[in-house]
Amino acid sequence: MAIVLLVILALASPFVVGGQAIDIDERRDISLSPGVRSIELNVRATVGQLEVSFAELDGKAVEVTAQIEGTTIRPGSGGPLELTVEYRDDVASGGDRMVANITFDAYAPWPYYSLDSARYSVVVDPSLNATLDLGMTTGGITLSTAPGVVLEGLRLNATSNGAAVTFNNGTMLSGDVRIHTATGGTLFRWYDVEVKGHPTIALSESSGDIDAVFYQHRPLNGSMTVKAAGTLGDMSLSLDLSGVNSAEVKSSKGATVTGEGFTGSLPASLRSDNYRDGGVHRMDVQLNNTRGDIVVDGRWAGSV
Repeated sequence: MAIVLLVILALASPFVVGGQAIDIDERRDISLSPGVRSIELNVRATVGQLEVSFAELDGKAVEVTAQIEGTTIRPGSGGPLELTVEYRDDVASGGDRMVANITFDAYAPWPYYSLDSARYSVVVDPSLNATLDLGMTTGGITLSTAPGVVLEGLRLNATSNGAAVTFNNGTMLSGDVRIHTATGGTLFRWYDVEVKGHPTIALSESSGDIDAVFYQHRPLNGSMTVKAAGTLGDMSLSLDLSGVNSAEVKSSKGATVTGEGFTGSLPASLRSDNYRDGGVHRMDVQLNNTRGDIVVDGRWAGSV
């Protein structure tokens, strides 16, 4: 047995000790053509952590960064990352829309590569109305909006590290949101966002937890539907509302309910005291969880 262990250690040691350091830092910019007012942004990554955010970019539409650290026993082989950035706009034909496709393709098979970290950043100028389609094969995704952002739609798929999504104060949502994670869980935060029309927010998770917070003290200026679907993990919903904003919660089974300014019970119906069917500033929430628990904290105040 000792001989076998020594042989294994001898074979493995070159991959761990003798490797050459990898330090990749690639940056790309997408220029903003005059007349472009909206962007359809499609981002795919194979492994790592993707962060998408919004900031003023002084004449650029998007900034792209990829940073990878690790070791390899294949120096000079071209590196483990292929970064592709493609974009086009329809301004020449009288339009005002840009389509951008970004791919972070990291191929680092063991034992030839050992990655310590793979981080990708995509920053969008908030002057562009944005439709986002984000996907991560192995890893997680973080998304954060900024004041002035108009989000026309979001589709997000992540796996092992889940998703953390924050819609910040001053954001307008005018399209549907679909967030699905496989094992890492979903963290969703909503802070005084305005809606246009009647968007739907759908959160689904295969085995991790879903943790959603809706803080709405400014008028919602529209109605919306929230759907959360889980299987094995727990589900937590917090509603912190005031003034004209209202909400009704229904669930697939009984839940632990806390708070004030809400009446009723689950799974039947839990409503803020000012809720009425067809109300303008309202949230209609449906929670479905197969095995995990459901916890709801509902708070509504007539004024703040």
